[in-house]
Order: sequence, then structure tokens, then C-alpha cells
Amino acid sequence: KSRLLAELTSRTDALDIRVTCGGQRAFGPFLDLLERILGGMPEDLVDLKARAGSLGVDEDTAVMLAALLGLAGAPPAVRMADEQQKRQVFAGVWQFLLAAPGERPAFIVLDDIHWADRSSLDLLGFLLERLGGSSLMLVLAYRPGFDQVERTALRASHTAVRLEPLTPEQSVLLARGYLGVSDLPADLERIVGERAEGNPFFVEELLQALLELGSLAVVDGQAVLARLEVEVPDTVQGTILARVDRLDAESRSVLQHAAVIGRNFSTDLLEAVVGTGDIRPQLDSLVRAQLLVEQEPGRWTFKHALIQEVTYDTLLLRQRRELHRNVAEALESQVGDDPAYLEMLAEHYGRADVPEKARRYALAAGDLAGERMGFVEARARYETAFRLWGEGDEPGRLELLMKLGWARLYGGDVGAARTAFVEAEAGWTALGDVVSAGGALASLGRVLWIVGEGDRSAQVLKQAIEVLEPGGPSPELLRAYVWASTTQMLLAQTDDAVALTTRGLDVEEALHVDGARSQLLNNLGVCLSQRGDPSALDRLREALELAERSGDPEALGRIYTNLPSTLGSYSRFGEAVEFCERGREVMRKLGAPNFEQFIAANEAGCLMELGRYEDAEALAREALDQYRVTGGVPGIVNAGMTLADGMTRRGGYEEAARLMDEAIPMARGLGGAEFLSQALCVQARLEQARGNVASARQAIEDAAQEVMATPSAAHVFFILTAAADLLPEERTRELLERAKPVAIDPGFQATVREAEAILDADPDLFAEAADLNASLELPYQEARCRLGAGDLDRARELIRRFGLENGPLGARLRGLESAES
Repeated sequence: KSRLLAELTSRTDALDIRVTCGGQRAFGPFLDLLERILGGMPEDLVDLKARAGSLGVDEDTAVMLAALLGLAGAPPAVRMADEQQKRQVFAGVWQFLLAAPGERPAFIVLDDIHWADRSSLDLLGFLLERLGGSSLMLVLAYRPGFDQVERTALRASHTAVRLEPLTPEQSVLLARGYLGVSDLPADLERIVGERAEGNPFFVEELLQALLELGSLAVVDGQAVLARLEVEVPDTVQGTILARVDRLDAESRSVLQHAAVIGRNFSTDLLEAVVGTGDIRPQLDSLVRAQLLVEQEPGRWTFKHALIQEVTYDTLLLRQRRELHRNVAEALESQVGDDPAYLEMLAEHYGRADVPEKARRYALAAGDLAGERMGFVEARARYETAFRLWGEGDEPGRLELLMKLGWARLYGGDVGAARTAFVEAEAGWTALGDVVSAGGALASLGRVLWIVGEGDRSAQVLKQAIEVLEPGGPSPELLRAYVWASTTQMLLAQTDDAVALTTRGLDVEEALHVDGARSQLLNNLGVCLSQRGDPSALDRLREALELAERSGDPEALGRIYTNLPSTLGSYSRFGEAVEFCERGREVMRKLGAPNFEQFIAANEAGCLMELGRYEDAEALAREALDQYRVTGGVPGIVNAGMTLADGMTRRGGYEEAARLMDEAIPMARGLGGAEFLSQALCVQARLEQARGNVASARQAIEDAAQEVMATPSAAHVFFILTAAADLLPEERTRELLERAKPVAIDPGFQATVREAEAILDADPDLFAEAADLNASLELPYQEARCRLGAGDLDRARELIRRFGLENGPLGARLRGLESAES
């Protein structure tokens, strides 16, 4: 692969940049790429805007890059360590790569992707999803079996070029080209064909070894094999090692020092580490020996990663520690605390076994990686610093533990994050630091919701507020109120949620944080809708305005989730779909896929009610697949039950059952009316359609108990008609009494009419409910009510038009037709 890339001629009429990957820095390959495009590393945000502006890149995109580059002056909202901000910054990189080339095509090579850090691979995956249709060609070179990239080869916008081993004949042709001859001696052809195993790099290393041994020479354009008895290693590593061993002592020492520095290095740093003065003669010798390549004046790289690996392995452990310390000290004297080198300093001091400095730089490097949204690398650096902490400075250790908790959470290890927050809270409490202890509790509460422990999350967040409240307004207290009110709202504990929201708004008045205020008003709006208060939409629109003004991705994501959902609860599904489409576009631009997919699942539910089942199914499947990868429990439940509901209506009972087998246990973990009661209602309708009436009755009774345990009236409407079908009349009347006082909306009125029609077996009430549903453009509900009213012609028309023949309505229609005949 390296040889193939070397044969690609550089283009002068395009943006042509080639980067070799390494794993020392979070986003290292992309930092190198951006530096090359920008013509140098910007000093600060102002410098970045100027450089980006000269390339035709707008300021908003430059601000996103500032967080990745770790520049001073990046807005605090962008530098927050949050998965949504991470995707926002990724979107900024994508927009930059599209804009920077101008009218020129862009050709970017990333070599040795298998060595890249995890955060770079995350960013690469984000870019690969968006390549189709752009004038950007991205070439990735990696060793076979590297699944993180190979999975993308199946996409239409990508082409996989698999380099198979050379045949013996091809190996001989390569050898002729390398030596510049037209023929090879027969014995040399045999050696090349048998020993090199079709590896082009091995062919070149083998020939170079024979040339250095004097066993092979090129005389008058002819290859001459002087000796056959020479021992040639059987592996490429062995060949490299033999070549390194044959170097003169000074050149070998320079190569070993370079191997300790890394794949790429500068003349200045290497000279400082070697400490013998001018090393240019040795570097030139190593270039002639095909071991090093001079990339540009003063910048060098190993010709192949294996050369660096093999050379490094020639050093004893004691020598490695000593040389790593030399590298760290030389680098430190040259760059000081330059953020660009923090990760290298942490790495070298760690390998040198210098705990104090390794800890210091690991902590700083973790902070930098976190600001760049490189959470996997941040976690690794924080873990190193935590391991090396030692005695003393307990507050510093606990601050590190909090950082480690968030890095673990955003890196995908929720269990380890929970442990970190539990330990941090205990430590802060022991020190008597109430504010920090409360902040740790609030963080723990948020993690518990993410993993599906709804009741426990609510308890811990309540405890956090009790700890923080006596100290007055603080960012920690405001976050606790936002998360606590959100949790209670999602559990449909409306009264508690409103009380928490009101107190949270009082705290926000002292701190003035638009994003937090938007989220609190969002929670208030949803709670008002659960009470049937018509002012709910006013509060939600106010929250939308604040979210858009603040640019806070979480505030934007939540309002574009809850505003359409509330519109849907009022049966305004067409309007809800428009908001969902707008919200998905906003989240896509921000690079926030979790919110984008949750909104997509909500949109799928709205499309289903409008009769657009194919569109709904596609959206719900996409969202469910995304959440299965990320492990977001609320997202899996939301998308899964939406898809199962649609499948049930159209007769896909087996798949619907599999979906609900996955969703119900998760919904029980979350608890409450928002997720659990709705999931149980979908389960009840499915079991009813399959003829399992007792199971259906148990599911809807469980749902009714969840709803009646909350003050929410709105959640009654979702389960009301299923309850009327399955539960005793007195139980349904109890639910109706809760629903009627707030049934001021036409959608709610239609649901009440249908439930009353079922209880009274009244065709006229069914007809009235059918007309209401028709006015709301709800074909499934209309068809169901037309069947109850005896209007089989209209019901048949709807069932056929929307593909419902194989579902419960189709079965009911056939039963009524059979009874008529």
C-alpha cells in the first residue's frame, strides 16, 4: 500500500495533501491535515478566522475548528465536553473540507489509518457518511482486517481496492524496476519469488539487503548476483533488523534515537536528543539506505512503520526509558507547555517512568483531548494521571475523577462513569465541599437516567438539589434542576416537575444562562400539555426562541423533540412533521446524531398516524439502528415501540413481538407514563391482534396503573381506547373521568367519543368519532370507528388505501363481511 501511494503523482491543480497517521495525539492526523491546509497552526481564534477567511471559509465554521485545534478564544459553549458538541465540531471539519479547496478538487491521503487514534477514527467515520456527491477524494491506506474502515467499503460512494499479494512473476517485475534492469539472474528470481511472499516492501528490503551485503550489484545495466551462500532472513522484520545491525555505530544510534521519538520527527529535536552536534551526514546516509525519507527541509519520517518498530525493538528496556526521558526533556526545553505537544510529553515522560511529570502532562493532555472532543484519548490520559497521582492534593484528585467520569461516559463506558461519580461524591463529602459533592451527585443522576434507571435517577437528583440548595445559586444547582425537572417530566410526575422547573427558573434568573432557561421552559411546556393546559405551546415556542438564540445543542435538540411531540398529542400531526423535519436538519448541521435520530423516531410516529407507513418504517428503523449502536435506552424504547405499533397495524406481528421483547424491559427500567405506559399500550394492541386477550388485558391494566399513579391527564388519551376494548367498564370509566375535563382539543374529543362508543356499543357515537378523526386526517382511527359504526364501505376503502388488510382492522372487516353474508 505504501508503494502504491508513493506512485501517485502529486497534483498542482488540486488541493493535494497526504498525511501519515500516528496515535500519539487525539485527532493527530486531522490536526496535521488542517495545519497543512491553513498554511500553519493558528495562534488563536482571531488568527484562525483570518486564515480560514482567506480560503473562503465562514466564521461559524472557523469557530467549530477552534475547539478541535484547542485554541484560546473558542466560545465556552463550543468547548464543553459533550457528545453533541463533539458532533457539532465534526460537522465544522466537514464544512471546512468542503469550502477550503474553493473551485479546486480536493485529494486527501491518510496513510496507515490502522495506527490512528480512536477519536480520529470517529471523525473519519463521520466524514465517510457524507462523502457522496462532493468534489473530495479521500484515500485511506491500512493493513488488512481493519474493520473500522472496511465496513465503509460497502457504501455506494466508496471503492475498496484490496491489494492482494504479488504473484512470483509480479514480484520479479517489481525487482527489475527497483534495480533498473531488464532481467534478473535465475537464482535471484527464485529468491525474490519465494522469500518475499508477494510483499512489495519485502521485495525492496530484500534487494537492499543483498546490495548492502555485496551479494548483489548492478553493473552496466545488468543485475549481477555475486554470492548465493549469504543467509537471507525469512521475514521482512528479520531483513530490516539485519540491515539495521549492519549500519555503522553512529548511523544506528541516530536511527534508534529517531525510533524513540516516533514515526515523524524534526532535525532540531533529534539533534537535541542525540547530543553529538550535526547529524546531517548520518541522516543522509539513512536516506540512501532507504530507511528514512526527508518530507521537507528539517522534517523526516521512517520510510515504513515497520522500520521504526523493528529499530525500537533493538533497544533494551533500560535504554528505552533513558531515551524517552531525553526526548521528553529536549522537547520540553524546545516547546514549553505548547498545547500541541502535551500528549507527546505525557507519552514520553510516562515511558521514561517519571511519575510527577507524566501525571502533570497526562492531566493537561486529557484536558486538551476533552476540549477537542477526543473523549477516548482524554480518558486514557486521565487514567494515566489518576494512576500516577500518589499522596496529597485530594481536591485535585477528585477534580480529576470528575473529568474521568465524563470522559468515560462520553467514551461509551457508562458503568465506569457511574463508579467515578460515586467515588467523587464520597471524596468531596469527606472533604466537606458541599457544592462539589452536589455536582457529583447531579452527574450521577444524569448517568442513571441514560442507563435506564428512571426512579433511581430521580432520587439521586433530588438528593443533589437538597445538598446544593443551601449554598444559593450555582452552575451545579442549575444543572441539577434542569436534569431533575426533565426526569420528573419524563416520568409524568407533572406536579413535581413543575415545582422543580419553577425553582430552577428562579436560580437561572441569578445566573442568566439562556440554554438552561430554554430547557426549563421546555419542561414546563410539556408538563402543562400533560395537564391539558392550552398555554403549553406558548411556553414551548418561547423555549424554542431561547434555544435558537443560545445555540445550545442540547436545548435545541430537546425543543425539537418535545414541541413536535406535544403537537402530536393534540393530533396536529402535519404540523408536527414539519417541525421534525426542520429539527432533524438543525441537528444534522450541528452534528448531533442522537437528537437527530430521536426526532426521526418522533416523526415516524406522526407519519404513521397520517397513514404514511413506508416513510414511517424507514425513519424508525434508521433511528433504532443508531440507538442500538450507542446504547441509548430511551431512544431504543421510543423508536422500537413506534416501529412495533406500525408493524402491528399492518399485520407484521412476529417482528412487532421481537421489537417489544426488546423495548418492554427497557421501558420498565425507565418507568413512568411517558415511556412505560405507551410501550405497554403498544404491547396490548399487539397481543389483542394475535388473539392473546388475557395478555393484552394485563398489559393495558399495567399501563393504566402507571398513568393513574401520575397527575398527568394527557397520557390517559394514548391508552383510553385500548382500555375500553379490554378492561372492565368501571375501570375505563375511571380513566374517562380523568380525561374528560381536559378534552378541549378535537383529537382528545375524538378519543373520548370512541371510548364511550365502545362502552355503550353505540354506532352513532362511533360515527361521530369517525367524523372527528376524518377532520383530523387520521385514517387508522377513522377506519376503526367506521367499522364500529357499521360503515363498511368507507372502512374498506381506507383499509385498502393504506395497506391495512393484514392487520387487526383487515381481520375485523372480514369478520363483519362474513357476518353480513
